[in-house]
Amino acid sequence: MSAIRHPNLLPTHARVRRLLLRIAGIAGADLVSQGVRILVVAWPFAPSAGGLLLVEIARNSLPLAAGVALALDLFEDCARAWRPALRWLALGVAIAIIVATTSAVVSAETAIRLGLSESGRTLALHTVWNNLVVSLLAVAYLTRRRESSEAERRRGVQASRLEHARLRLAGVSAQAAQSRLDPQMLFDCLSRARCTYPANLDRGDALLARLTTYLRLTLSIGSSEASMLGREAALAASRFDVERRESDSPFVIDIDPLLASYPFPPDLLALLTQRWMASAPIDRPRALHLAARTDGGALCVSLRGSCPPPRDAVAQSRQEIARAAGGFLRYLDSDPEHLELEIAYAR
Repeated sequence: MSAIRHPNLLPTHARVRRLLLRIAGIAGADLVSQGVRILVVAWPFAPSAGGLLLVEIARNSLPLAAGVALALDLFEDCARAWRPALRWLALGVAIAIIVATTSAVVSAETAIRLGLSESGRTLALHTVWNNLVVSLLAVAYLTRRRESSEAERRRGVQASRLEHARLRLAGVSAQAAQSRLDPQMLFDCLSRARCTYPANLDRGDALLARLTTYLRLTLSIGSSEASMLGREAALAASRFDVERRESDSPFVIDIDPLLASYPFPPDLLALLTQRWMASAPIDRPRALHLAARTDGGALCVSLRGSCPPPRDAVAQSRQEIARAAGGFLRYLDSDPEHLELEIAYAR
């Protein structure tokens, strides 16, 4: 409930946790790198003096760690829009200021008293170089670690989407086995989807969504149902949508709802439009427009494309429509890109 009321708490807590872990890691690394060397040189020493020396080193390491961690966090989350060169330059300036500031206020009482340093100035000079090295190593390590974590997260997301795509491909294949789908068209579409997914997951999803829509439409058609104009037009448009290129225009259907229930030969529109679009030039956008009207005792279906249809496809469709419905097919207004199918009907 609290996460619902305060949606920004979780990101804030995660950011604070990351910042505290970085401070602890940088301070711990600095304490170990300096403490081990100094304690080895100062051996033997009194336990109380050794403890005071470790406390002094830790007190000098914490401001450096806090400054570096805070600067790195700010530049990671607030300077993403900056150009990389400008971002790294600003981060370098910030690190230099932090190193100079923390080195100027370094405490040296215990180190001087134990004879580890001749003066505070000598210790400050040593601290400058030590802090600079620690800061650069910390920035390099933490930056690379976060980039690796983000890359791993992105890889996991992509692997999950690819697995989902494989499941969808399997489902589509199973559906196709029960439909009247052209097997060659199915294999071509699935092959395109497999090639598209690694390069563009969104485009692969869209391609499978269009194929699923086409399969759902074909599976919804019962073998005992009468073939109607509206359903055949939707089937042809769905098949065109599966095979369309990026530059193609959508299949436009302009049919009065009253005419959608008129009888029409099955698969005639889908096969004709499929062969029509397959013959179109590759470098030319494809488009189809279907309209219907009644003229006396006939149903007239108009098909206009972006290129002339193949002559053999027109001849085959003319024979099929004459055999199945007693109609005929002709070029409208002597336009080689405009066909009209006329079918006699009884109402």
